Amino acid sequence: MDSYCFEVKTNCGSCGNPIPINAFTENIYCEKCGKENKISSDFWNSLITDNIKDISDFSEGEGQNSKIITGSYEFTILYGKQKARCGKCKTTIPEEVFNTFEEGHYKCAKCNNIIFIRKPSEFIKNIVPSAMFIAGEEEGQLGSGVKDTIKKDNTKPVIFTCPSCAANLEVDGSERIVTCKSCDSKVYLPDDLWFSLNPAKTVNRWYVMIDEKSEIKLPDFYSLADVAADNDGNMYVVSDYGDDDKFILWSFSPDAKLRWARKDINFEVDDSGIAVTGNGKLYLWNKNKKSLLVYSCKDGSDVTTIKGSDPTDENPYPFTMKGCEALISDSDNTILAVVNNAFVRFYDDGSRAPLWGTVSEKGEKPGFFSKLFEGAKTEIKIPSDDSEWAPGVKEIGNHPARADGSLIKMNLGYDGNVYIMDNHSESYLAKYNRSGVQDWKRENILKNVECKPFADKDGNVYLLGTDEDDKTKLIRYSDNGHHIDTILNDVLEGGVLSTDSHFTLSPDGTICTYKYYDFLKIFTPDLKLVYESKQSKEEGRKKIEEKNKKIAAEE
Repeated sequence: MDSYCFEVKTNCGSCGNPIPINAFTENIYCEKCGKENKISSDFWNSLITDNIKDISDFSEGEGQNSKIITGSYEFTILYGKQKARCGKCKTTIPEEVFNTFEEGHYKCAKCNNIIFIRKPSEFIKNIVPSAMFIAGEEEGQLGSGVKDTIKKDNTKPVIFTCPSCAANLEVDGSERIVTCKSCDSKVYLPDDLWFSLNPAKTVNRWYVMIDEKSEIKLPDFYSLADVAADNDGNMYVVSDYGDDDKFILWSFSPDAKLRWARKDINFEVDDSGIAVTGNGKLYLWNKNKKSLLVYSCKDGSDVTTIKGSDPTDENPYPFTMKGCEALISDSDNTILAVVNNAFVRFYDDGSRAPLWGTVSEKGEKPGFFSKLFEGAKTEIKIPSDDSEWAPGVKEIGNHPARADGSLIKMNLGYDGNVYIMDNHSESYLAKYNRSGVQDWKRENILKNVECKPFADKDGNVYLLGTDEDDKTKLIRYSDNGHHIDTILNDVLEGGVLSTDSHFTLSPDGTICTYKYYDFLKIFTPDLKLVYESKQSKEEGRKKIEEKNKKIAAEE
């Protein structure tokens, strides 16, 4: 069980006086003015969830200071990796205590100090699902008002002389104005007495204990080659890791938990791509290699390798990935690829399939009408390189045979149709059915689009890029491409995107955005940001700071 420590303070939103946040709770009451300060789940996500991921690599006892500004509050925090311990004598709480402890008060074995320990509430579990215990909190801050729920240790009253009649007043510090029982005068206690009975609260250190087995850290990466999503909402990434830029293929779940990682694949990150099949497999290719590697989506284990080769007199139409720029596993599990600017289709064993002529199974010949157009051919020669000019999406129509592979982005929509776009100066997006008929084609309003298009089950198409003002946007084409909505905006426009360049869309609407250097955000189907990596967050802040500096300089 891993233990993370936190010290947090802010100022009251009503009176401005300092407030130590000595408990993991939604509401903190100010002792000065009695007003409630609501601490949002977004703040706790920023403080706890993000920092736990950051400090999981800290050494025991290592910590860091930081500030978080959110809404009307500015929080000063200290966080680190440390075993839960007594706040008075610093004695570590034995880990075996948590094996049998349920909830309540633990007495320090050395100094008898009472330490409050509890299991996480539903509020905490929604933020840190792996949390097992919270220790060292100020229990009084978990109450429903200003008054502490813990009985004070110094319950013996202090004798104070009534200034009116000189009678003895018994003062316990519960009230600032005390009524004399002898003369019925209202006596306001002086500061020295009042503050001796009610010392100012200090910031206490408290601890979150988590199940380290469920907190598997996502890989660090710099380069990012390709991303994909499957029908269950799991994501797949091709990137590098470590100082030597080693290749890694990995998968994570929608709650940002690592499912599996393959670090033993002899590939280069550059020019690699992935595609998910409809039957639980993952294709991996590299344009400099001939073969296609096939893995299990479930655990990343090897399934098979579709061997590639050069053309020969005996086999002029071999399987090859050399020169492949775009690839999908189509709705019938055939492989559609753009190799050296040529569209070509294979069965999942590597043999040739009709390019656009539909067949129900391998070996079946296209029907009579399918044979009448060029796209029914299986005997397609793949050029040895991509030096010959090829059109962009703007120029291609039904049953496309060639396209500029260096700029082509292709994906299979959750509606079973093929979506193709390019990143030409005049960028276009097109929808194709399985027979190769172009249902519609629209000009892309974004520029610098590095990602593949994703389409939901209703045929709405999503693209990520920048607009004419270089602001990052995620847009959605609906109504056969006639209507365009902006789904996510740039931070400079009050949104959450900064320089995101890739994304995945899951069938349920979950969206992940990516960029090189550990850049990752996860959004729920209703577009709520539920995970943001440290680098992604810093990039957004940096973008806003640069804007503010520019405005200040102009003024």
